[in-house]
Amino acid sequence: MNKKKVKAVAGLLADESFLDWHLQTNKVYEQYWDEWINEKPAHALLAATAVKLLQIITAPSVEKISCPELNASFERLLKKIMHLDKIEFVTKN
Repeated sequence: MNKKKVKAVAGLLADESFLDWHLQTNKVYEQYWDEWINEKPAHALLAATAVKLLQIITAPSVEKISCPELNASFERLLKKIMHLDKIEFVTKN
């Protein structure tokens, strides 16, 4: 697999191989993503943020949420993701 040049959380969330790695549905990507994460501190931060968002999104809810509430929550989440994409991660080499 070629090295990916992911610079934003949204890029990870849109990458099927990253989702497979997170959900552990395809072991083919395990080594690649483990190495990518360990390659740079910025990669680890991006991956940790993406994993946290996936955990929040996929967490079972004990209360029922109405469709308008769900849409409003989704819109707030998207705005936060878009804000994260604008953040530049600086690492010391």
